[in-house]
Amino acid sequence: MLLESGFEVTVFDKYRRVGGIWSPGGCYDGLANQASLRLFEFADLPNRLHYASAVETQHYLEEYAERFGVLKRLRPATEVVAVRPVDGPGRAGASGWLVESRPVGDEAAPAEQEAFDYVAVASGAHHHVRVPDLPGRELFGGSVLHSNQVRAGTFAGRRVVVVGGGKSALDLVTR
Repeated sequence: MLLESGFEVTVFDKYRRVGGIWSPGGCYDGLANQASLRLFEFADLPNRLHYASAVETQHYLEEYAERFGVLKRLRPATEVVAVRPVDGPGRAGASGWLVESRPVGDEAAPAEQEAFDYVAVASGAHHHVRVPDLPGRELFGGSVLHSNQVRAGTFAGRRVVVVGGGKSALDLVTR
């Protein structure tokens, strides 16, 4: 929509491919789209997938990004480490924004700073791992993992208890 409205767009993405949690490395083994046919789609690119896998969902999002020019503006494997308003008169951000970024996984790399007129943040609601501090957890001899830390083979040969009732818990129970 921003491109259609004439904005010059730069997209920073911490993953190597578009799609957020749907991209390789962004999802746990068994993540699937809970939307049935036509409920997960952009109006200008029909989606024929029905309860799609993470791979299929990522391909759909990548096709959209390619078709509508987003991939040309993408900086993959780049994390934003700070966003600050440019000093100036008026409300915060009235004079623009300073965005600091660096390559993912290279914490020693100096952050590159760029100025932008506007910033749109789309980081996802469940991006950061949060494991509750349960009484007696230190006495438990097994592994405690968040769904974001689960990969193929994590459960092989193990007895597993899933704590939670959200989408990721249901996905993991079926695995």
